[in-house]
Amino acid sequence: MNNSQTNFEIVAFDKPEILDKAITESVIDHKSSSVKESLSADVVFLCLPVELSLQYLKGLSPLLTEDQIISDVSGVKGIFEKKWTQLNSKGIYIGRHPMTGKEKGGYENSDPLLFENSVYILSDKEVNHPNLMNL
Repeated sequence: MNNSQTNFEIVAFDKPEILDKAITESVIDHKSSSVKESLSADVVFLCLPVELSLQYLKGLSPLLTEDQIISDVSGVKGIFEKKWTQLNSKGIYIGRHPMTGKEKGGYENSDPLLFENSVYILSDKEVNHPNLMNL
């Protein structure tokens, strides 16, 4: 990765009232009206309960391009990696798990300092993927 500042935007899909609040609080840059709009992003994070994340992984993966990354933040990786191997995708799957959390989920329980000083584990399954070598 080079030393120049990286610019990025956060686009989110959720319930309309949650998106409105996140925009008002400057947590996200743009609201998405559908999950398929995430296909314009370089990286897609699935931050949902396990079953929903698996459902979206299955639906979005065949539509990914070879430079796109899809990831989940679920606490289990084996079922995601197994599902990924069954899918026909040009994209890249990277399993990740933040070693932090709270008892209660949802935007209303979010905390801007939740990840501060926390470990973020990445699966090494794609470590030698040619499209990741320059990151």
